[in-house]
This record gives sequence, structure tokens and C-alpha cells, in this order.
Amino acid sequence: GNVVNEQPLKEYDGNQGMGRINLVNSVPLEGENNIQLITVNDKFIKDGDKDEYKIKIDTSNGCNEELRVTLAWYDPPGAVGCLKCLVNDIDLMIEEIGGGSEVFYPNGLSQQDTSNTVERIRMQASDAQEFRVIVHSRNFAFNRQQYSLAITGCLAEADELKPDLTEAMKSSPNCSREELFTFKINTAETAHQLRWNLIGSTANNGIEAIASGPGPEFGYEYEANETYYHSYCLTMGSKYRFQLMNSAGGGLGSGKYSLSYGAVTIFDSDSSEDFEDVKNHRFQVLASGVKILGKNRSFMTDVDDE
Repeated sequence: GNVVNEQPLKEYDGNQGMGRINLVNSVPLEGENNIQLITVNDKFIKDGDKDEYKIKIDTSNGCNEELRVTLAWYDPPGAVGCLKCLVNDIDLMIEEIGGGSEVFYPNGLSQQDTSNTVERIRMQASDAQEFRVIVHSRNFAFNRQQYSLAITGCLAEADELKPDLTEAMKSSPNCSREELFTFKINTAETAHQLRWNLIGSTANNGIEAIASGPGPEFGYEYEANETYYHSYCLTMGSKYRFQLMNSAGGGLGSGKYSLSYGAVTIFDSDSSEDFEDVKNHRFQVLASGVKILGKNRSFMTDVDDE
């Protein structure tokens, strides 16, 4: 018989699985489509935090693609014999801004997906519509989890949205402003090799990666003369090291940056400086304020104030 008629096919169905990859309908190809793409790769999120990304639809160039948002992450191994094996649950949702304020859920569901590590929303969107893409972490067995996100469709000035995405990429802190660590940077030139990381001590004298950012693998870079903010909650009594570096080696160009905890300034370059060396800042969060630790000693040990 006619297999197609007897078993009609559609994208990723039970008859053919996922099917062949169609690049024309998946990624931007000059001269072939008008798709815009925004990616976030290996972004850390803490349990209970929420990351939000605002997007706007623009069909003025003839684009008629649907809006597609895909979230994926590598989940830690589940228990042997588990029936519900998801360990770190991350939820994807899209909220319309204004209008009907409708909420869209992934994988054809009418609620959060609590079973899968790949979640996708496909929907039709009209010109000038605005949406909020929400990545929400829930019920983590471990405190932190990395995820990746891809947004495709008729997106307004996708390249120019990157600074706004950088601001949105910080996790929504679950602490008061007085307990908030903030890294602020403004580069005098485009800094596509600029990297930074924040690590902290744990109760058993170990270390924990708190946050790191951004590099070429994120699909974006710090643009010249733009100001970026990253904020994270810190633990009272813990010690931290913040490091700013060039992932390709050599100088970092020039710019200004500052570190603060609540109203306390940890470091402020004040004026533009050359980032020729790796910058290290070690400090401890105390009830009485912030204690600056020695630059040439392990941040895990007790040292005198500088």
C-alpha cells in the first residue's frame, strides 16, 4: 500500500522520528531565508532563579518564519531504577508582553514540562509583537546547572539585542540588595576574548564555581562603549576570587570595571585602564562588611587586610 497515505508524516512523529535536518528552516542562511538567531550557551542558573530574555518580532523584510525557542541541558545522572528520572528541572515559557498576555508552554503542553531535558516552543507571531522568554529553575538536586538556549524567527535587529540579552542573562537574585555582588564593565573597544569568573569557598574547604562569562562560545561579545552588569547572591562568611582575563592571551584592550557588594565598593578602576594582565580580586563577605584578602595568597586561607 501507500505508506505515506496510510501513515501520514509530520515533523518528529512516531513514524519517522525526528526526520532529516532542514537547514533552510533552522538557521540563518544568507540568500536562502530571513531567519534571525539568538543563542545562549552553557549559561549557569541556580536553583529557584529565573532568567528572562525580551524579544520583538519584525516581519518588515518579508520574513514569515514562526518563532521557535529551544532549551536544552545535560542533566546529572538519575537514580538506578528511577521512574521519574529528571534531577535538575528547568522550565521554558514564553509570555506575550501586552495584548492578551498569553503564556506558551513547551512540547505541546499546557503546563510546564517536568520530564524532559529538551524543551521547545513553536508558535506563530505577528509583526511588532513582543515576548518575554523565561527560563526558570525548579527543584534542583544540585545547586547549579548549565543550560543552552536558541531563539529563531523574525527577530528585530537580533545583533543589536545582544547587550540587552547580556543584562538579562544574570540570574534573578533571590537576596536583598545588601547581599548582592555586582560586576560592572564598560569596554572602550569590542572585547570578544574577554572572560571572567567568580569562584567561592565551601563549608568543607572546597571551591565552587559561582559564575563565568562571556566568550565566543556564548555567540556574543562585549560591544564597545556598552555598559554590562552581572549580579549574584553571595554567602556570608565565604571567601571569593574574581578573575578577569583574556581567553586568547595577551592584553585585554582597555575599559573600566568595578566590583561591589551591596553598598560597599570592592574595586573601581575609576578611569579607563589597559587590561594587560590578568586581574585577580580576593575578598571575604562578613557581617561587618567586606574583607579584602591578599593578592598573592590563596583566597582559601586567612590573610591580613591589605
